[in-house]
Amino acid sequence: MSVGQTFLSDFADDILVRCPDCSGCARLLGLANPDRPSIREGSRFVCLGCASFRDWSLRRSRSIPGPGAGPTLHGFELSLWLPRPCCGEVLWAYNARHLTFLQNYVAAPLRNRRPLKQVPLSNKSLESRLPRWMLSAKNRRTVLHGLKTLRDHLVADH
Repeated sequence: MSVGQTFLSDFADDILVRCPDCSGCARLLGLANPDRPSIREGSRFVCLGCASFRDWSLRRSRSIPGPGAGPTLHGFELSLWLPRPCCGEVLWAYNARHLTFLQNYVAAPLRNRRPLKQVPLSNKSLESRLPRWMLSAKNRRTVLHGLKTLRDHLVADH
């Protein structure tokens, strides 16, 4: 498994959120840089269910939450579409790609992280920031079941 160079912002180009108007599945789309999308740089909220949309421009106070931050996008006050209680915490994913990454990483029998020698703060990678409860061997089966439940929810809605 190639790991060590994945960042949460790698999944921020298309974040599934709950529409505050109709409670359906909506999307927060990263607009600025297709090579390194980040909702810090500007985003568009779009709900195909009720045709609601909003644009957000760059603001320092708006940034993506860390991997253990929870199922709300602070600064946007939008709830993620894919949250689920798990092991006394909240398990969540931005979208199908993020969910696949989490499933593969949690299921891996050996999780090796390559150090990022070119990057001074290598602990900013998603692998290094995942919460311990999610990676604990005693929780592996429960976390994988939770991730499968999120996947089933995603498939049922799309």
